[in-house]
Amino acid sequence: MKLLRILTPLLAVLSAPGASCFLSSSLVTLNSNLPSKLCSRASAAQSLTMRSAKESKEKLLDVILKGDEQSPSYLQDITSAIQELSASKCKFDSQTADGEWQLVFQQDSSDSPALQKFTRATEDSGKTFANFDVKEGVFYNKASVLSGVADLQATVKFDTVPGKEERISCDITDARVTIANFLTIPLPLRVKGGWLDFLYLDKDLRVTRGNRGGIFVHVRPIIPAMAIVFLQQLLADSSRLT
Repeated sequence: MKLLRILTPLLAVLSAPGASCFLSSSLVTLNSNLPSKLCSRASAAQSLTMRSAKESKEKLLDVILKGDEQSPSYLQDITSAIQELSASKCKFDSQTADGEWQLVFQQDSSDSPALQKFTRATEDSGKTFANFDVKEGVFYNKASVLSGVADLQATVKFDTVPGKEERISCDITDARVTIANFLTIPLPLRVKGGWLDFLYLDKDLRVTRGNRGGIFVHVRPIIPAMAIVFLQQLLADSSRLT
């Protein structure tokens, strides 16, 4: 009986005109708060990811510019920073990739092509580029070698790969060497079936891994190549003095 006396007024309220609308609107209001909460959490997670990416970028470039290549921790620190950046699950974006990119770090694998290893061993510091021309669907690998005596260039046709948002296919369609800015010699280098994975990409940093296992770090050539060489030397000299 006590339960009936408690429930009777409540049933009267619920059966009154507009009661169902009140309940419905209350539920809608309650549920409408969920997306905003989820968005807030997503925004917070995105902000954390952006901060982490910024810190990892700074860490990577700091090691590349200031680090001691002979130190056992040099490659470990670079690998660690790249792993942190690659956790962002990067996608290839043609608009972001378009334009000039200057090589600042390269790690060859045991399976890397002989020409790639030769280029790395003889290239002039700060004068190696991989420039994307998205409109033409190609990028150009360019390297000045042998103290500026020769310039190597390979033209690579690329395309996106279905189901692999971070990957582009790469076919070398042309290669040549120019000696002393005078004599250009075509090279019989044509390779199909290669690919390049974008581990990280934003407007000023690009980290990629080739199908042979090589790792490449490129930045936008904001300052002239020789200025970068001078900056590297200056940082090296200052570190020895401190």
